[in-house]
Amino acid sequence: QVDWNMTNYDHLTSMLREEILCLLGYKVNDDTTLKEASRRFDLHVAGTQILSPDLRVPVYECVASTGDMKTFDALIQLYMDSDSSEEKERILRRGLGAFSNKDVLRKVLEFSLSDKVRSQDTVFIFQSVARNPIGRELAWDYFKENFSTLTGRYGSGHLMTILVKAVTENFTTKQDAQNIKQFFKDDFHGMERSLLQGLERIELNCEWLERDLQDIQTFLQSVV
Repeated sequence: QVDWNMTNYDHLTSMLREEILCLLGYKVNDDTTLKEASRRFDLHVAGTQILSPDLRVPVYECVASTGDMKTFDALIQLYMDSDSSEEKERILRRGLGAFSNKDVLRKVLEFSLSDKVRSQDTVFIFQSVARNPIGRELAWDYFKENFSTLTGRYGSGHLMTILVKAVTENFTTKQDAQNIKQFFKDDFHGMERSLLQGLERIELNCEWLERDLQDIQTFLQSVV
């Protein structure tokens, strides 16, 4: 059994707890988990009760998933105040991408290109937002809007290949794939492999939905 107040646990149990709490709060929107995460976050921000490192990802994701601009500001302040690269990564790669508010997610993407974020970390903020179903289109649109800036910064190097794959691979329709192909039709030198990987993932997503969507809907209707 895992819970918020576990003590004397090993590394694997710590990882399991993190995943379970993220699943319950961020993915399933369990009210009890979200309320406890919010309580702990407020205490952490106030400096009253500092979160242990292995609870920060689930707490950050939970509070972001139900949060607003005030929550965004609090996470950014934690990021700015921290000297720990691990803490900064938790916030950039997990917390900031978990918002359900599109206006806040847009703000997250704008922040990613600011001088407060290292250029190598910008990519992972895009990746985090793109993994969020609510942020998928936003990340892709913001990528297109800032394509010249991004290619100027990364060229066709390793970080650009990660970025291209990140903002394309989570789409789920053939029309999405066609739109992506159209965007890159004249300008994808050096990004061919990443683009192909992204398009292949979309194809797999489409096949999975075509094969299993009806069965999933039937199952969910039977248990709700």
